[in-house]
Amino acid sequence: MVFSHFRTQSSIRVVFLGLTLAVFVYLGLDTDFYATLVLVCVLIIYQVVSLIHSVELTNRQLTRFLQSIEYADLSQTFTGRKLDSSFDELYTALTEVTNAIRFSQRSRVDRGSA
Repeated sequence: MVFSHFRTQSSIRVVFLGLTLAVFVYLGLDTDFYATLVLVCVLIIYQVVSLIHSVELTNRQLTRFLQSIEYADLSQTFTGRKLDSSFDELYTALTEVTNAIRFSQRSRVDRGSA
């Protein structure tokens, strides 16, 4: 569910980027609206940066999660500033898995001491 929502959000961003690029090409070839051309160019740059940031944020969170498991640091929490609801779902899933691992380790320790 988390990844399909992320895929949908990314696909929508790519479609809008394509449309914006088409408008940029149209304005560049057929009009003399140079101020509008510059504004569309700025919009394209913003869309590209936003898309890259979104993908990198997800990668950083997944890397942090995997490193917390690797180093047995289950004190990590996955909350904070989110860009859209897909990150809410991702953070909830990561927190639930971390809690399950934490519970499993406690149960193992409790059985070992009993």
